[in-house]
Amino acid sequence: MARPRAHVLVVEDDPATRDGLTALLESWGYNASAATDGRAAIKVCAKELPQAIVTDLMMPGMNGLELVEALGERVQQVTVIVLTGQATIETAVQAIKLGAYDYLTKP
Repeated sequence: MARPRAHVLVVEDDPATRDGLTALLESWGYNASAATDGRAAIKVCAKELPQAIVTDLMMPGMNGLELVEALGERVQQVTVIVLTGQATIETAVQAIKLGAYDYLTKP
């Protein structure tokens, strides 16, 4: 019997990046879904909390840090990785303090 695939939620406002990352995760055997911003991600998480969330930092509406903060206690149950093209030490420290597992810069 096949093992259930881990669910990874990709939260990204740029369609090309969102679609590319989702396709890559699926090719690696993950069950990947996508949300366009933090608010949409919260709705997905209310239905079913994924095992991991890969979120962009800078998005309209609710950004990646606000998403991590909004997850509150649930952030301890899910691995959150914050991706950004505009990395700063301050936002990296803030992301980790809020409960993110890692903070990575986009190439």
